[in-house]
Amino acid sequence: MSPAAKKTKARKKPEKRSQFEDWPVERVKLKDFKPADYNPRLMSENSAERLRQSLLGNGQLDTITVNRRTGRIVSGHQRAALLLENGIEEVWARVVDMDEASERVANVAANNRLAMG
Repeated sequence: MSPAAKKTKARKKPEKRSQFEDWPVERVKLKDFKPADYNPRLMSENSAERLRQSLLGNGQLDTITVNRRTGRIVSGHQRAALLLENGIEEVWARVVDMDEASERVANVAANNRLAMG
C-alpha cells in the first residue's frame, strides 16, 4: 500500500480547539440538519413522552447542537425529533463547525452523563 493510500485510510484525529471556546447560538431550521446515524442514545416510549411533556410545559430549556459543516445534529436528537413532531420547525441551537472526527467525540461527550456532570 502506498504512503498516500495509508494516509487516506488512517483515521482522522479531532481538530484542536481552544480549551474553553464557546460556540454561537443561532436560530436554525431543524429540517436543515439530519440526525447523526451513529448517535448512541435511544429513548423508550415512556421517556419520550416525559420529554414531550417537558418541552410542551417548559419549552426548550437546553439548546440543540448542530454542525454547520456536516449538516448533522450533534446533541439533542430526541428533542429535535419531538419538536418537529409537534410542529416546531425553527429553534435556537448551538452551531458548531467541526470535522467529522471532532463531531463524533462531541456527540459521545454530550451523551455521557458522567462526563457532563
